[in-house]
Amino acid sequence: MNLLIWNIIALPVLGAVYAVQFIIPRKFYLIPKCAGSYICVCTAALALVLEGKNPLTNLVFWGLIFCMAGDFFIELNLIAGGISFGAGHILLILWALGQAPLHPASLVVWIAGLILMVLVFKKEIPLMGKLFIPFIIYAAVLTGDFAAAAVLPFTAGIGFLPFAAGILSFQISDMILGKKQFGKPDTFKQKLLMFLYYLALYLIAASLW
Repeated sequence: MNLLIWNIIALPVLGAVYAVQFIIPRKFYLIPKCAGSYICVCTAALALVLEGKNPLTNLVFWGLIFCMAGDFFIELNLIAGGISFGAGHILLILWALGQAPLHPASLVVWIAGLILMVLVFKKEIPLMGKLFIPFIIYAAVLTGDFAAAAVLPFTAGIGFLPFAAGILSFQISDMILGKKQFGKPDTFKQKLLMFLYYLALYLIAASLW
């Protein structure tokens, strides 16, 4: 088994569950939604097992587990889902920091990312009310994740490019989610954010191969 063979197996299934969630009744929506993130968890686990490693000791694996849990909890409560996703991002940050020493460029990227988030949501921030503080905390963690990942291809090797691209895709997906959450319902935004979300998880998982 290698990544090419696994892609031939996993990607069509991931594409199928992505499509199904938009055509089945809303009450069954969580099943294919969580199935997509489960495929990404399996991708990470398989990569580690094939290397003779225990997935339960890997921070990326657990980060993806928390994201999969977030898929479920966010449908019940926005804060609960945010906490689960935030925990996943913290684990991914710790993993990234374990691959190479912290680089000063990460701080620059982190500050720039936070400023960008505030600018992007300048219209929505007044509408957030009590959710503003959780929003800022999650934004800080999310941009911190990208800041830690973005420098890895330059400091630790080009092999970390899929991981960095995955975190970037995750951030864009969450920004679309925020726009959707505090704006008008938009079917296209939902389809785009889920595509980017699955792309993000899969790239993060595939980076372990």
